[in-house]
Amino acid sequence: MFNIPEDFATWLLILGAAMIIACFTGKVSIKEFKFGSSNLWVRLILGIVGTLFVYLSLSSYYQPIYCKDRSFPSDPTTFVRDHYEGISSRAYNLAWQRLPEKLRNDKRVHPQGYPSFLNWFKKINPIRIKNIEIINCSNNYKVTVKVTYISGSSSEELKNIEISVLCKLRWNQQRNYWEFVDIIPI
Repeated sequence: MFNIPEDFATWLLILGAAMIIACFTGKVSIKEFKFGSSNLWVRLILGIVGTLFVYLSLSSYYQPIYCKDRSFPSDPTTFVRDHYEGISSRAYNLAWQRLPEKLRNDKRVHPQGYPSFLNWFKKINPIRIKNIEIINCSNNYKVTVKVTYISGSSSEELKNIEISVLCKLRWNQQRNYWEFVDIIPI
């Protein structure tokens, strides 16, 4: 519907909610910031504008799941599935290259870069994909993935690590393929 940045949408939601509260109560105080009015018409306008702000902010988060009208040569869920199946089949370099640069350079996640990525996934036996679901299909797709990592080499050491991640994807027009924008644990 409307495609606005998520940070802006969050602030729009907060402002809209404050305007609606001001509409009903006549005033709002958020720390040192105060606004409102006893004038009925001003309160009515605050309520209408606040409702509009809330609607715009929520519409950026909750896009319809039905995405058949988008004409991409491949499905984003197939790209995500291929990424995790590639790791399971030891195609580490391709999986590393698919990660967004921001994530590859994040020292908290990969302290030594590619060697950290490689060492972690070499400890994982198969990655089992439990569920892939499109949750947003605007210009940038959002796909949730629930995977189970099985780590350990002997039956005593085996443990399942289940994780859900939000994969933000975009279609690269020049290269004609999907690419990760971000991968966030949820």
